[in-house]
Amino acid sequence: MMLSALIEGLAILRAHYGRDGYHCSSEHDQIYMEPTDQPLSPTMVDRMRELGWFQPNDDYSEEDPENLAEIYYPSEGWSCFT
Repeated sequence: MMLSALIEGLAILRAHYGRDGYHCSSEHDQIYMEPTDQPLSPTMVDRMRELGWFQPNDDYSEEDPENLAEIYYPSEGWSCFT
């Protein structure tokens, strides 16, 4: 993942947290962000996927990129590989 994609993804998520002090964690080469307080719009979900972010338990497949935002779980966090 490029630094610009990491930063843009974090900026999108930060705008959807209702507080400053949200949790993040990492393990080896993966960064985890906790679920946002406000759901992302379909446009923002699509952008997160384009940047390489994903939700760890989703069924999204790059082979079927139609309606990316339809597979979005607001109660789950986001993740990316560095």
